[in-house]
Amino acid sequence: MQEWPSQSKEELKKVIYPETTNPNNIYYQNITGIVKGSWRAKAVNETTRWWNGTLPTGYSRIPDNQEGELLIQIESIKTKTKNINLIEGFIKLYSNVTNEFFGLEGIHWSNNGTFILYGYREWHLGVAYRILESMPNNSTFDESKQILRNKYEKNFASIVLEESMSKGCEYHIIGQMNPLSNNITKEQLKELESELENPTGAKVIPPPPLEAKIMMFSTNCSTIVSTLQFDEHNSKKNLVTGMPIRIYERKIQNFAIVSALIALVQALVFVQQISYTPTSSVTFEFFI
Repeated sequence: MQEWPSQSKEELKKVIYPETTNPNNIYYQNITGIVKGSWRAKAVNETTRWWNGTLPTGYSRIPDNQEGELLIQIESIKTKTKNINLIEGFIKLYSNVTNEFFGLEGIHWSNNGTFILYGYREWHLGVAYRILESMPNNSTFDESKQILRNKYEKNFASIVLEESMSKGCEYHIIGQMNPLSNNITKEQLKELESELENPTGAKVIPPPPLEAKIMMFSTNCSTIVSTLQFDEHNSKKNLVTGMPIRIYERKIQNFAIVSALIALVQALVFVQQISYTPTSSVTFEFFI
């Protein structure tokens, strides 16, 4: 990331600090969920090895200072490496003049809440290469490389082929989960996440919201899209917010079960009523 424009580096520092500097912070280990929030785009005209100052023919980037809303759905997939999960999902950016949709893939460090993703219009072998390109140091590079190697196996050797790269604007995405309240202990969080993954009816704390700061940088279109809109009176404006998706899945499952039970009880009551009805027409209509 040393070759990224200075403006994007400044934005990046705002994303990952100060959260990652406090070892006592507690974060969701599994960030599967849906979040939404606001964004603002900035054109970056600083020359880099990716950007010579001219937008390639056929490309279109989000206008400078454009603002809008975003919706992100991600799934956190456990790996064999402790505290590191694989992330898959999508992001939609929309406004009065913009409607962009990208697939997402990347890595989440559950111990400090940081995640690094790549946003693409159509998946290609270069996605894994771009994810690794975003890693800040050798340690995160090696960890991520092994996880991606395990995922792609035979195709991994081909990910560096330039011809596999997309021909449209794509984004490196750096995100930082907001730490959970100091009132929540690690044990309470562990019990909550266990219940969300495998519902048993156990009593757990109410699930806190998913909250994150996000910065997206397109190297091939030299554009920053950020959720950071600093307001000294309301730091929450910097965050995209949502809930763990399993909450909704569980509610749907419970609703379906309850609805089925209600329907069964109603049917049994109705049948019982029919047995005391002298007319045959009602019985006939019930079985139509």
